[in-house]
Amino acid sequence: MDWPRNVFINVNFPDAVSASVKGTKVTRQGVRGFGGHIVERTDPRGGAYYWIGYTPGEHEFDDESDLAAVRGGFISVTPLHLDLTHEATRRRLAAQFETA
Repeated sequence: MDWPRNVFINVNFPDAVSASVKGTKVTRQGVRGFGGHIVERTDPRGGAYYWIGYTPGEHEFDDESDLAAVRGGFISVTPLHLDLTHEATRRRLAAQFETA
């Protein structure tokens, strides 16, 4: 298999003893709702950083997500890429600005 440029693999393991792991699933990245609470912490160099908790929501119940796989006792393998640009919208916006 040729590996696509700028793609990496995210692997998540369930919090379980290895004998109880049910297998491996190739998944999509799940979505968690942000909110809940914010905790200020200090990094090893003395700098402040913030940990943002999340609030569970309906969007988390995607059976093909990494969240569902890990909750179900599976190892999750998710191919990811770093370009978050939504190309279809970018092209539509560019066309709108060109006509303005």
